[in-house]
Amino acid sequence: ATRSRDIRAPNFSELYERTESVGFTGTTNPWTGGSDLALIANTGNIDVRAEEGDTETFGVVFSPQWSWGQGLRLSVDWWQIEIDGAIARLGTGNIVDGCFRGNAVLCTFIDGEGPGGVMTTIRNASLNLDVYSTKGMDFEALYQFDLSGGAEMGVRLFATRTDEVVQVVAGQRTDFAGVTGPAAFGQPEWAMNGTLSYDRSSWGISGQVRYIDSGLYNVNWIDPSDPRYNPTTTNPALEPLMVNDNTIDSATYLTLSGRYRLPMSGERSWELFATINNALDEDPPWAPDGAYPTNAEFFDQIGRSFRVGIRGDFGGGNGND
Repeated sequence: ATRSRDIRAPNFSELYERTESVGFTGTTNPWTGGSDLALIANTGNIDVRAEEGDTETFGVVFSPQWSWGQGLRLSVDWWQIEIDGAIARLGTGNIVDGCFRGNAVLCTFIDGEGPGGVMTTIRNASLNLDVYSTKGMDFEALYQFDLSGGAEMGVRLFATRTDEVVQVVAGQRTDFAGVTGPAAFGQPEWAMNGTLSYDRSSWGISGQVRYIDSGLYNVNWIDPSDPRYNPTTTNPALEPLMVNDNTIDSATYLTLSGRYRLPMSGERSWELFATINNALDEDPPWAPDGAYPTNAEFFDQIGRSFRVGIRGDFGGGNGND
């Protein structure tokens, strides 16, 4: 178990960056229900102050020494992080949504014809969040064992459960746990990674499965699963938030790898390797953010791809050359 207090001052970019990047992007206007081609500017902010964070962790590891349990390791870790005044950029979508929901602080970063009119410029500046907090659990199972003929097999499963990813700005609380759409702070509730490997001295193969849980596109939208859903509402604050589908499908990706060490005499050695990423050619779920058709942080956009190469070890040292 650990508990720590950390303090970080803003860096030069977070304070003084005049314009890190500028571009025109189609941005949903919740007041009009349309889309505005607004100028987006990522900037610094001389008013940001140092952030203070508290981290707590607690973990348990089980690694039996009995004959049947050799090579087995099970672990569970609980973690919680809370940062007061966390320095971050919210992203243009969160700035617009927050302003629409009544956050006057965020409205100051939007220029145009005022609420209900066309947005012309959105400044995605560095901000101090009132609070940023997240908590969850990590689970790991690892089992490695020897086979006849000098072979070794390994099985590993790693999973993360995210219970909350909360940000508070000007007293407005938003939880992004379970959001896999284009949100700066979104995290799937479950993310898992499993690996099965078989190795011999001269060759080896492995398979990796990565799973991203289904989630929400926009944490502020209201769909039929929400008790507030009313597609006929005339409430100007709720009407633009009504959608018939706010879900993003889960995704599972398979990666296959192999290696073969070429027989050579002396200290030098060569090894061929190959990898097939997204071997099943899984399409990403549809989650557009204005620049990409999906959330590139979680989902593969390329499809099935191949990678081959050769590694050389020329001896005379303790690493590959």
